[in-house]
Amino acid sequence: IYAENSADYPLNINHMRVQKPFTYRHGESTFDKYTDATNLGVAILRDPNGFIKWENGADIQVTYKIPDSTWDDWKDERVVTGRDLDPEGLAVINHECAVIGDEHMPAVLMVNPTTGEILSSFVRTPDINPDGTFNGNFLSTRRDKVHCSIEALEADECPDVDSTVVDNSGYRRHDKSGGY
Repeated sequence: IYAENSADYPLNINHMRVQKPFTYRHGESTFDKYTDATNLGVAILRDPNGFIKWENGADIQVTYKIPDSTWDDWKDERVVTGRDLDPEGLAVINHECAVIGDEHMPAVLMVNPTTGEILSSFVRTPDINPDGTFNGNFLSTRRDKVHCSIEALEADECPDVDSTVVDNSGYRRHDKSGGY
């Protein structure tokens, strides 16, 4: 059902050391242009404080269904999967705070990039008038859980909705852009 975003894949932040030498006019450099990267660890995105909730009462995927018993601990930690979010951007502020841009809703939320713990509820992207003022609406996509019933989510029957559902909601449809 979820061909684009895997519902059984735990979202994570990989910590990497990439050392590239700096040079002015790098195109004319005489040293190797590529260096090895070192993996320093992984932070699994998780929502132990229950911040991620949709306006219709929907919760994250592990609340409804986990792939198998190997996920039991991750269910308790409320690990976030590709069914819940589609991160398209990460702006790291410091070792304890980063902002993730999500394409499913679309929205932004804060996370601790070191531990993977979600630090805030999501903030939906506002719809802006041509003059730059907020018009009172927010953007949404066909994959936004706000358009699904809890029963359909529990039955794993609502990966997305028809565009007309979004068009007839209180949100402005934001079509897939290939990036946040």
